[in-house]
Amino acid sequence: MMNIFLKVYNSFDWKPIRNCPGRYIFSTGISELPPHVISPNCSIFRFEARVSKDDVIVVPFSDSSGGLISYQKSENAYLHTLGDQIGFIRKLKDLDIEILDN
Repeated sequence: MMNIFLKVYNSFDWKPIRNCPGRYIFSTGISELPPHVISPNCSIFRFEARVSKDDVIVVPFSDSSGGLISYQKSENAYLHTLGDQIGFIRKLKDLDIEILDN
């Protein structure tokens, strides 16, 4: 069975983020697609990160294969980034965001 990271990676067009191993950006740049369309059936968390001028929407994949981090640029505009397990965790630390397991 394919993990969630690979399913999301294969379902959309991503390009690697330079000097950021394990992280990818939506190839079209800004998108009107909301995060729940890219990774359906996953928990979604919204943060106001001190290091980002945009709201940060975090979607950790339930199988721990990574997650989606989206920056909400305006009401219907998002910049989506996809991270494998290591890249996702590293970026959350960079953003000073902690997601607690229940």
